[in-house]
This record gives sequence, structure tokens and C-alpha cells, in this order.
Amino acid sequence: KIHLVCFDESANKYIGRGYNTALTSDEGSWIHVAFTYSANELSSGIKVYRNATQIDDVDVKSGGAPYIAMENIASSTAKMAYGTYSNFFSQGKLDECGLWDKELSSAEITEIYNSGTPNDLTEHSAASNLVGWWRMGDGSTFPNIVDSSTNSNSGTMTNMEAGDINTDV
Repeated sequence: KIHLVCFDESANKYIGRGYNTALTSDEGSWIHVAFTYSANELSSGIKVYRNATQIDDVDVKSGGAPYIAMENIASSTAKMAYGTYSNFFSQGKLDECGLWDKELSSAEITEIYNSGTPNDLTEHSAASNLVGWWRMGDGSTFPNIVDSSTNSNSGTMTNMEAGDINTDV
């Protein structure tokens, strides 16, 4: 199962969209997963792609007061988390993670997927909107994950070990 959840910290609410089918047919294989977000207040503004095909089929949201917008609160540390949220856990490896400051189109997702052969994201048609590109090992030394875009948004590994960096993927 694959889900993307966006949080509105001031309202303590979230919205998300997911693919609610087990990925057992993908076990032991690399797959390309992409998410887009239109920045509106509806779960339908999130799309989930697997190998460049849109697959989302379920809304994930909190009840009560409305979700207004995903936000970056200065008093908190901005986080990108992979693998765990509430009772959802992932076992697997992450490679070639990119973040844009716009919603990518289906064609732009297909361009990234490139039939399973990753492209240089700094040469992507939407490269001017690329916020960060973390190759998850290529050029990185524990505990740092180097940003391969031109924006210097390098990160620090949390709950990982030096042996978790694998450049042979």
C-alpha cells in the first residue's frame, strides 16, 4: 500500500490519498513511485503514481475542522518521512528522491520514470522548479544525504546506519 499524507499543523488535520492494494507483486523489485499535490484542501488534489501510471484509489483524512493547507511552521522542523506513519510501515529501500515546488503533470511524471531508467533531474523539463534531489547514496557520506540539485538542501539521516547507504542500485 502507498499513501501520501499532508498535514495542517495549526488545525491538527490532514488529508491524503493512497493506493490501498498490497504491493506483493512488486516484492523484490524496484518500482518508481511519485506523488503530486495541487495545494488545495481536498484529498482529491493528491495523485499517486506507480511506474508512471496513476493508481490512487482511496482518500485518507482526519475528521472535524477542515484541513486548510499544508504549512511550514517556523517553530517546527520541516520533515520528510518515509516508511512510517501511525500504523502504516514500509519495508524497503528508497533511492532517487526529488521534490518540486509545483504539481507535476502526468507527462512530467512519465519523463522522470523514463521506462524505468532514471534521468538526471537537473535536466528535467521542470528542473527550474526542482527544490531538491537526493540520490540516497551517490556522493553521500554518512550521516549526510547530499542534494544533487543546485539548491544545497542536503539532509541528515535519522534512525539509519552507515551501512544503509548503498550506491549499487
